[in-house]
Amino acid sequence: MVLRTETYTAQLKAFKDIISLTTRFLGLRDVFLRCEHVQATGVSKANIMKLWSGTGPSPGYEWDFSLELAVSCVCDEAKLAVFLEGKKLDELVRVPVESGEYSVVERLLVASESW
Repeated sequence: MVLRTETYTAQLKAFKDIISLTTRFLGLRDVFLRCEHVQATGVSKANIMKLWSGTGPSPGYEWDFSLELAVSCVCDEAKLAVFLEGKKLDELVRVPVESGEYSVVERLLVASESW
């Protein structure tokens, strides 16, 4: 199954919108993961890349980059979204200076070093 029926410009805008929305609104990525076409192909980065990229030639670097980043935002194979979705807003913005604990951002940086 291939979904490339829109123009490259429309697809590029869609990829950028997916990136913007899934990084601003935690939990929104579930909407994409529950999509009928995604469910039919399987929820993995490789399957969604294949689904969204189609069969034609790549239109260029910006489109390729945006596609891969959009798919990464939706799939979250690094489990960053799962980590963030489990946090309350005050935990995300609080910086525990005196307690000696890492902030959420610092914990993400530490976790990213192990990938």
